[in-house]
Amino acid sequence: MNKTVKIGRGHENNIVFQNDMTVSREHATLFINGNDMLIRDNGSSNGTFINGNRVYGENPIYRNDILKVGNALVPWMNCLGDYNPQRATTQVVSDNSNHQSGNQNYSNQNESFSKLTLSGTGIVLTLGILSLVLAGIIGMVLGIIAVSKGNGIILLVESNPGKYNESNLGQAKAGKICGIIGIVLSSLIIFYYILLIAAYASVY
Repeated sequence: MNKTVKIGRGHENNIVFQNDMTVSREHATLFINGNDMLIRDNGSSNGTFINGNRVYGENPIYRNDILKVGNALVPWMNCLGDYNPQRATTQVVSDNSNHQSGNQNYSNQNESFSKLTLSGTGIVLTLGILSLVLAGIIGMVLGIIAVSKGNGIILLVESNPGKYNESNLGQAKAGKICGIIGIVLSSLIIFYYILLIAAYASVY
């Protein structure tokens, strides 16, 4: 079932911020279609933010992402499930001082869940290090795997800013760098042995 949830200061919205002047009258619109969710900024003055990053136009939003309009945190997760925007209106009474303290628990709860951990980052780093230790044919293979997997994780994290722990990106980049060095070192070692074999063959 498609749901459209309007967010703003005006009383015609589904989520209304009565006393927060950083919120525009028709600030943003949330579109929910099953597991696909979009947030659209309606040209607001003070912006719409996902996990601290300002968004423009329509942008995907994921479960446990932190959504802010102006300086106001939006309890948008309450709109999932059986929420009916035609019958329900959420009044959020807030101002710039009380809103932050009143929603402290909500913010902390979302921050703890919004940053996900990718299990493959440690493997990428381990493979990168092993490609250095086992430089040669084995190191070449391990280095290629580390670079390939590292690129995938880096692309995933950078395309979803704020969604994953920063340590994921750091480990993936470190593993990729080690993998590249391992590939270069392995190439030199393999080339050296090829030259030795060629020299030995020419003598005999």
